[in-house]
This record gives sequence, structure tokens and C-alpha cells, in this order.
Amino acid sequence: MPNLYTKYKRIWDAKENSLDTLYPYIQHLYSIDMDDYGNITVYNTAKTSIPAFCCHLDTVHRAKPDIQVVKDDILLSINDVGVGGDDKCGIVACLEMLESDVPCKAIFFREEESGCRGSRAYDAQSLKNDLFLIEIDRKGGTDLIFNSGGTQLCDKQFEKEVKEAFPHGKKAQGLLTDVNVLGDVQINMMNLSAGYYMPHTANEYVILSELQRTIDC
Repeated sequence: MPNLYTKYKRIWDAKENSLDTLYPYIQHLYSIDMDDYGNITVYNTAKTSIPAFCCHLDTVHRAKPDIQVVKDDILLSINDVGVGGDDKCGIVACLEMLESDVPCKAIFFREEESGCRGSRAYDAQSLKNDLFLIEIDRKGGTDLIFNSGGTQLCDKQFEKEVKEAFPHGKKAQGLLTDVNVLGDVQINMMNLSAGYYMPHTANEYVILSELQRTIDC
């Protein structure tokens, strides 16, 4: 069975992802939509009232990484460019969820790193019938973000259920990311650790086993 690097090498090796790099992984799924800003929403089902997951397509890096895999678990770049785990990890996690037996949808936002411009342009009311929205865009392997930038993203019951599903997780305070700016949509949202470290630096790296643990939970 290929690991998360081999399976999604096209995603990891890109400078920045787009519909072009995603398409081989999503073309067989139920539905692909793109809004006027270029945000991409993919469904693996015709059902409604389903879980939603999200991530962002861009990175802060301005060149392609030269990735090496260390001990089958750590992704490093050897050309002074960060791996781009922020948020290629989220992209891979969303693709894995779409491939799972869980009926769901995934949203791939543009331009998070330049002020969440993609999510600000997104029609947040399209989320109102979803069960919840989980963003997978947080450093480390254990952080559960229920409050981000001073914005409370969910209710206490949702927090309790997430903590039970992620027994290794630890509640932490988040900063600005896409779920902060989606407006007053009455669904529970959160941000979840994705297994990347030292984001926004040339030394950024990814621990694949931590990303896999997030996906499995």
C-alpha cells in the first residue's frame, strides 16, 4: 500500500496546487464544483446533511520544493524551500476523506495565505445544511482548535465529541485561518492539526504518521 507521499506525489511536489493537480484524484467522484473565485468543492455522494472538510491550495513558498523522505515518515525539502505542508497536508487529508466510506464533501480554498481571500469570497450559506466543518490546517499533531483568533467556532457538545474522537488531542488557541471568516453560519466548525511543523520557513517538515493519525480519527 503506498504511503501518503507516494500516493499523492503530484500534490506534494507542486509549488502550489490547483484543479489541475487535484483532478486525477477527484475526477471519479460524484461532483466537482468551482465558484467564481476558484474555490473547489468536491462531493463523494449525492446525500445532503453530510460532514464537510476544508483546506487551502496555496502555500507561502515561491518555488517548488525538492522533497526527500526520511525514514519513510518525514518529508523534508533540500533546496531551501519549505515542503508546503501548510496546507498540502490538509489537501491530502481531504482527498483521503473523499476516498473513504464516509459520505462527505471537501472544500479547497484559494489564497488563505494572503488573507483568507478565497474563503471570504465563498458562499458560506452553502454550508448551512452540513453536519459540521473541519478545517485541516494546523501545525503539530495534537492541536484541537475550537477558538481561533478570538472567534468561538463551535458549541461545547461538539468540543466534547471531538475530544472523544481524538483522545490524543489537546485543546489549543488558534490564529487566523479560513474557518474564522465564513461568517455567522450556524454549524459547528474547528481546525485540526495536520502533522506539519515550522510552517512559513525553509525548514518546514511533515511527519506523515501524524497526518495519517488525523485522517484515521
